[in-house]
Amino acid sequence: MSSPNVFHFYNECHLGDNLLNLKFFFNISSILKSKNIIIYYYYNNKWKYNTLTEFDKYVDPTVVLLKELENKPNSAIELWMNEVINGVNYTNFDVYFNLFYKNILQYMHLDINSINTSIWQDELYLQSVYTSLDAKYTDIDIFIINNTGSSNQYKDNKPLNNLAKYLNTKYNILVTQSIDNSIKCTFNLTVQQYGAISTRSKYIISVWSGSCTGCYNSLSKDYVKKWFFLSDIPTIHSTINSESINNNNIDKIKTYFDNLSQNKESLVAVDAIAEEE
Repeated sequence: MSSPNVFHFYNECHLGDNLLNLKFFFNISSILKSKNIIIYYYYNNKWKYNTLTEFDKYVDPTVVLLKELENKPNSAIELWMNEVINGVNYTNFDVYFNLFYKNILQYMHLDINSINTSIWQDELYLQSVYTSLDAKYTDIDIFIINNTGSSNQYKDNKPLNNLAKYLNTKYNILVTQSIDNSIKCTFNLTVQQYGAISTRSKYIISVWSGSCTGCYNSLSKDYVKKWFFLSDIPTIHSTINSESINNNNIDKIKTYFDNLSQNKESLVAVDAIAEEE
C-alpha cells in the first residue's frame, strides 16, 4: 500500500472554531479514506471547553488524529475564520464557509466542485443521535442556547434568560444553561446532541457561539421555521429564515412569539366555533 498523503492543520482558538473544522473532516471522511489522506489536527488543549468529549464526536480516527497545539510543525496550515476570503468575512456566515471549506479542499488537492462545502452539511447520523435522547429533549417548540460565548460576541445573557422565563409560560422550551427549576435544561449534553435536538425544534434562539455549531446541518436547515442569533457582532445567514439580534433589540423576539401565540389562539377559537356549528 502506498504511503498516505499527510496534512497538518491547526487552530489556536475556541470550541466553535475547532468544531467547524472537525465537522467538515468528519463529513467527508469517506472521501479522505478513498484518497488515502491522513490529517493531523492540532488544537489548544489549554482552553477549558476544547475537550475530547466534544471533539471525538466529530472525529473518524482512521483519517484524523488529534494532537496538542504545542506539537504542531512549522509547516502546519492554520484553519481559522479570521481571514477574509474573496472580499467576504466570517460574519456573512453561509457564504464565507462555502469558500472556507473549498480552500481546505484545495489544500488537499481535492475537487471543490464534487464535494459539499455548505455550512449546512448532510449529517443524517443525527437522526440516530436524536432517537437516543431522553424524551424530554425531543419535539421542542423553542430551543434556546443561552450561554454567553467566549469570544466577546455576547457578554450578558440575563436578558435572554428573562426572555426564556417568559416564553416558558407559553411554549415547550429547552435551554442549555440552567435558569431555574421550572425550565428544562440540557444537563451534560454535547454540542452534537444539541445538533440532534435542533433537527426537531420548531424555532431556535441561540447565542452565536461554539455551542450552536452542531445546529449547522441540513436537517435543521429544513426543519427549523425561524432562527434568532444573539450577538453583538451582526451576522448574516443568507440561506435560512433568520435574524441577528443583540440585547438592545431583544424585545423583537418576544414580539415575534407573542404574535405567533395570538395567531395560534385565534385559530383554535375559530376551530372551536366551527365544531359547535
